[in-house]
Amino acid sequence: MANHALHRSVAARPPLNASSLSGLRVGVAFRVRSTRLVPLGSPDLSRLKDLCLACTAFYELIEGRPATEATAAEILGPLEPKFAHGTKHVWGGEAQGKLVAVAELLEGHPAAHDWYIGLLLVAPEQRRQGVGSDFCRAILDWLAARSGTTVRLVVHPQNVAARTFWERQGSNSKERSSSFPAV
Repeated sequence: MANHALHRSVAARPPLNASSLSGLRVGVAFRVRSTRLVPLGSPDLSRLKDLCLACTAFYELIEGRPATEATAAEILGPLEPKFAHGTKHVWGGEAQGKLVAVAELLEGHPAAHDWYIGLLLVAPEQRRQGVGSDFCRAILDWLAARSGTTVRLVVHPQNVAARTFWERQGSNSKERSSSFPAV
């Protein structure tokens, strides 16, 4: 089964607006429209677990099994040894005090200014309302503010909705035969 890598140049896109970049510092929360982006850590495990369980259809589609309580711990957990040269970042999107989105990011793989989006997940009730696009755009702006020049991710062929989403974000697809993320 082939995976599809989507590549995007971060530097070529304009930021949301000048004021949105003021909060784009490491570990500092910032707001984009109705969504507040916050760095996630172990204190957020319970609410991340709730989001993963709400998105269990995604895990069934991709992994062939439902999300469990351990799913959130894996997102917040350490990098696999083969990616240990990079730096992991996990951001959450909050709306009305509830965690409605999560992004798992890998900085510095395979090169210093390259990034991988390992996961971008939006709560089912928030989909097709612009939350995912706003969250994605804010994440891409944050990456650009951190000197990111290239963003890569893998979209599994069975995840047609994700492919459509990422193409709407301006990503270019390329066929790949390996899984996340060896380049």
